Amino acid sequence: MALRTRPARAWFVGALIATTVLLTFGGFPVMAQAATVSTLDDLKLALSPGTDSITLTADVYAYQEDLVIDRDVSIDLAGYVLMTRDFTVTPGTTLTLLGSTNMRSSRININGILQLYSDLTMQPYSIVTVGTRGSIVSAGGPFTVSGAQTIDNQGTITANVGPAQAVTGNNFTLRFWTNTPAGLLEEVTVFAPTLEAAGMSLPTFARVHAAIAEWNSEQDGSGSQLRTETALSTVGYWGTFHAQWVAAGITNIGLTYSGSPGPAQAGHTAVTALDTSPGGNDADISDLVDFSSANPDDSFLGSGFDTLLVAEIAGTRLVTAALRDDPVVSISVPIEVTHSNYPGQISLAVSPSSVTLGGTSTAYLSATDRYGNAFGYTLLGGGECDDCNPTVTSSVPGDVIDPTTGIMTFSSVGPRTITATVQTVEGDPLVATAVVTVTGVSVPSAPPAPPAPPAATPPQSLAATGSSAGPIAGLMLLALLGGLGALLLARGRTARLTRRL
Repeated sequence: MALRTRPARAWFVGALIATTVLLTFGGFPVMAQAATVSTLDDLKLALSPGTDSITLTADVYAYQEDLVIDRDVSIDLAGYVLMTRDFTVTPGTTLTLLGSTNMRSSRININGILQLYSDLTMQPYSIVTVGTRGSIVSAGGPFTVSGAQTIDNQGTITANVGPAQAVTGNNFTLRFWTNTPAGLLEEVTVFAPTLEAAGMSLPTFARVHAAIAEWNSEQDGSGSQLRTETALSTVGYWGTFHAQWVAAGITNIGLTYSGSPGPAQAGHTAVTALDTSPGGNDADISDLVDFSSANPDDSFLGSGFDTLLVAEIAGTRLVTAALRDDPVVSISVPIEVTHSNYPGQISLAVSPSSVTLGGTSTAYLSATDRYGNAFGYTLLGGGECDDCNPTVTSSVPGDVIDPTTGIMTFSSVGPRTITATVQTVEGDPLVATAVVTVTGVSVPSAPPAPPAPPAATPPQSLAATGSSAGPIAGLMLLALLGGLGALLLARGRTARLTRRL
């Protein structure tokens, strides 16, 4: 019987020894241990292997001593003060702080992970350093770290940072513009070397028939592209990025311009492309098209929603907008260009330039714009320049000039200078002059005075008979004259006969 029991005892003893070894050297996991401490020595002892949860039961002040956290552990301050000279979390280690309302260590070095389960307030004399492998993160909520004199962040902070907290190193502010009339999309602050390290993604923005292809440092896409893995140190502490869009589903486009459908003025004219596709709602898509003009002298200034047609020569040209990603989708619109409505040079003519006093002359004011395009007719009376406010004056007081028609009347003889003035938007007024000569009026000789009527003669009467003598005297005079004529005729004939003989 005894021989049969020895193997059983040996097996039992061996199993007991093996179990003891495994428990001692960690062959099997042991139950997590918790500890409560009230002194720094207790805290250091509790940080030995096997303890993963420590709770303070009193304030721990250690002005001249350091505390190194070199293993994953959680410390519940429980409303008490933890103060050391240097407080260090080593790389690859996670320290979880519970009830971390106040930490008063002079220097706090985070080379591993400091995980917050509540707000962490430090003292104004505390200097915090987050190493390149270190991070301060929130667990279970957006907790805030604040109060320190400075935080030298060479690693990553994803916890909130107090608004008055000074952070050097990795502290970048990024502004994202939609590159549309909507303007600024958002502004974010990143306490990490990259967006990816901070667990952040690039923003998105909803737009009909368009998608963001990239975020670029230049509005026209000619700068640097921002990716989540881009080192923000290459961006600078302030970075601005603009969305670069690509069309998605645009099948029809329209084109309009300043003053459409009427003529455009020479110079700069804003042009706009519209999404006329189903559901496009005539949205501005000027950033998704390329503009061109059939006039080789034309050009385009700006880009996107601020594109200007530069057309300085009057006339009609065909302007085209074509979808950049699919040029087959395009539209062409004729645009008539007239003068710029702002005179660059004026000239004054008078007709006639010589006039007699009492006559009239007319002033004609014409102009060309800065590009040499002529105005259609005289500027007087409004003409084609509503803002010019032309004035015409004479050097001789008393002359009258109609400001609408330019008709002039004069008060005296002699030459006078007629001056036209046109106001300009910038600079001195434009001035032009012409001369009108007024001569005196010709005075004809006076016509002879009409003969005076004969004086009235009292009627004469015959003394003997009392009859009027008028008719009888007239008959006698006629008889006398007839006899005298006959006598002269006879004498003439006699003289001719005598000469013949």
